Amino acid sequence: MKRVALLVLSISVAFATTAAAAPDGRPARPKSIGLWSYHDPDPVYTSNGYEPWTPSDVVGFLGRYPDAYVDVAWGDGKAPGLLSTVRLRELVNEAQSIAKQRGVNVDRRLCLSNRPDVFTRLGDTLSSCHPSRGGGGCDWEGNMDGRFGESETVVKTSGAATDGDPTHLVDTSASWVPELYRHRLVVLRPGAGEERRRITANDASILSVDAPWSTPPSPGDRYEIRGSFDPAWIVRVPRSVHQSTMSRFWDGARQTACRNGPCPPPPEPLDPFASANKRGWENWVNRTFIQSLATPTSVPALYGYAYDGTKSVDYYDAGHVWTDPYFRATAVIMDLANPAYRAWQQRYLMYKIQEFGFEPSEPLCLLVTYKPGSHTFHDEATFGPSNIRCAASGTNNWWGPTHVCSDGAAQSGPMHPTQYRRGEFENAISAYFRELFSALSAARRGDTRVITGEAPPYGVQNWSVFAEDVRRHPMMREEQGGWIEPKLAELRASEPAEEPPSTGPPSEPPAEPTPSEPPAQTPPETPPAEAPPAETPPTETGGGGGMAPGGDGPGESPGTGWEPAPVDHGTSGSPVPRSSPRSPSGGSPPAAPAPSSERAERRGYMTSGGSGGASGTVEAPGAE
Repeated sequence: MKRVALLVLSISVAFATTAAAAPDGRPARPKSIGLWSYHDPDPVYTSNGYEPWTPSDVVGFLGRYPDAYVDVAWGDGKAPGLLSTVRLRELVNEAQSIAKQRGVNVDRRLCLSNRPDVFTRLGDTLSSCHPSRGGGGCDWEGNMDGRFGESETVVKTSGAATDGDPTHLVDTSASWVPELYRHRLVVLRPGAGEERRRITANDASILSVDAPWSTPPSPGDRYEIRGSFDPAWIVRVPRSVHQSTMSRFWDGARQTACRNGPCPPPPEPLDPFASANKRGWENWVNRTFIQSLATPTSVPALYGYAYDGTKSVDYYDAGHVWTDPYFRATAVIMDLANPAYRAWQQRYLMYKIQEFGFEPSEPLCLLVTYKPGSHTFHDEATFGPSNIRCAASGTNNWWGPTHVCSDGAAQSGPMHPTQYRRGEFENAISAYFRELFSALSAARRGDTRVITGEAPPYGVQNWSVFAEDVRRHPMMREEQGGWIEPKLAELRASEPAEEPPSTGPPSEPPAEPTPSEPPAQTPPETPPAEAPPAETPPTETGGGGGMAPGGDGPGESPGTGWEPAPVDHGTSGSPVPRSSPRSPSGGSPPAAPAPSSERAERRGYMTSGGSGGASGTVEAPGAE
């Protein structure tokens, strides 16, 4: 089906109706009606406290609020090819069809997002990404397979074949995670005369490939399995900085943050890299792989949330008093200053666009989100302390690392102080957007609306981290303005009343009502309890671009966690090499997870965006 959707990338590609920038140079600030994945009409997926929105409802809201858009889903920071994408793509397709019938313009108003400053490594058996469920794969690249020209030069593993046949390679010394290498490139006998094939399946020791080898593997033949994502792009933090962060913002914070004096000793170590720490990582994150990247001198820079081990509801409320604070990791910080990583991000985005069904000729909307206040350097000696409520002095950035804020409100962001020096993040994000514009143009996607995620929190005169040429680019002229979160009662009230059945001759159907002006909205003082944890101070909702905690899903009990459904590691459908010393194991399909687990898995990954869920127009402050 032809799709008239947008990709919201925190940058909006200019289009004819784009509002002009304000006199101070700040762009227009369109609002989102909400995040559709939170309002999924399937009760299994609807977030607690959110009304379910059918495609008809979404079209109705967009008709009533002609200047607003809808966030289809914050699916960034995760491997492409998730089953959740299929579900959301179907909803968007239906909405487009309904909009066409009703004459509601939804071009560049059904928006997807991307967040380039953080990324996560999903668990190897997570059912939404696992190929046995139809997912594209759970490693960094997911279903990326070279079709968009990404450089596949990163060696994931190598070895020597012990056997093979025209469509298989066997290495009995291997112990691969089943289906981990589907879509990856295998190079047989690297060097002169090498053969390259695409992997279609793997078990613990057998690879199946997409085309017969010219010369099948023989015992001793070398091979390499290659991919495109390089873990070297992850920002590293010196061990000394990591240890200092743990001491100052976690061990030290427990002395003053809790009710009636110091917090009690934590039930397990607070350091996410400590082997005894079991709750310091979301269950959908591949903590084993990320922990393996730590060395005696450095650790990966983590992104995550402050949680409370004994509070199951409202743990992020301004009035909350901590009882057992700890950090839970959701992602790693990526080095946007690295040109190779930025180039990979552009290819990654092409997969995300394609899997939502957007053709090059269709209008597109992208919301590019990022957290400038978490990365930009703050010269405290020159400008004085940051004016952000939870900023931490002496950390060299406006926001500071994630820690226990003085009033108990949860904070999200990097665990460690910024590693960017003066101007480095600003230069990196500007370079990212220049390359984004070029990539979109090269892919014949010039009719794209790009909405910027948020501005840094240090004054209107410095509203943007972007260079002037990026800020004035015709593809980038809007800034995310918060959420409306209308109620279904409002929509139903505007619909024509249902007439009683008539016994007379059939009459012409009533004309579609003309959208009325949206009613005045009053911003709430605080988000409701079921809203995702607020990234901005609780009295200011919106701003977007953050990573809401996953695992438990918004509104569900944090800290309880869940385990993914068991996955059959057999290789059904993969023929066994004729002389394989070991046959792959069989097995039945995995059982479907319980609804609560399914909701947590489909919706509760690392998601970007600020808090939502509030009724009424919510103005984004444009700050962290």
